[in-house]
Amino acid sequence: MGGQSHGRSRACRDPAAGLQEQAVFLARGIECVETFRAAATGAIAARKMNELILAFNAAGVRYLLVGGQAMRLTGMPRFSMDWDFFIPPRDVENFAKLNEILKDELDMPLLALGLRGENFIQTYQTRRGILQFHLGLPGVPRFDEAEKAAAIRHSEQGTPVKCLSGIQLLAAKRAADRPQDQADIAFLEELQRLGKIS
Repeated sequence: MGGQSHGRSRACRDPAAGLQEQAVFLARGIECVETFRAAATGAIAARKMNELILAFNAAGVRYLLVGGQAMRLTGMPRFSMDWDFFIPPRDVENFAKLNEILKDELDMPLLALGLRGENFIQTYQTRRGILQFHLGLPGVPRFDEAEKAAAIRHSEQGTPVKCLSGIQLLAAKRAADRPQDQADIAFLEELQRLGKIS
């Protein structure tokens, strides 16, 4: 993030540690990104992302919103400039749709999962904020199964958003188990205890 190069660093799996490095992609006109970051309010950011969700839905893109934004739409009060999407790892038609929608934003296209796990996570800086595409998630079944259990939530503008189900979101948070996940886990566990998780 924040470098000046517009090149692409491909995601790769560290065979020794078994860890996934992120692929980082920089948008065209990085100065626009910096200006947006400095000036954007939560409402502006949400509106811009709503436009992207509308485009995804209109094109029939297969995606599930995950991470902090999914937590927010589940009811946890929080805000993040990152938008995390779980997408099928080798759906050629879906990649074509995504790359068409994002073609004016990115120097390099989204890539399918490589044979050795390359491109597992791909991160883009855009005028809408940071978009991160996950081709798999810890603690969560394959995309096709997760998609069947998806929860449809709504943005502040009333746009339907396909989200990872609350049960699977909790599983993903537990599997990641980072310090920043603990509040999310507690919130989802309380929903589960109350029988309100979906």
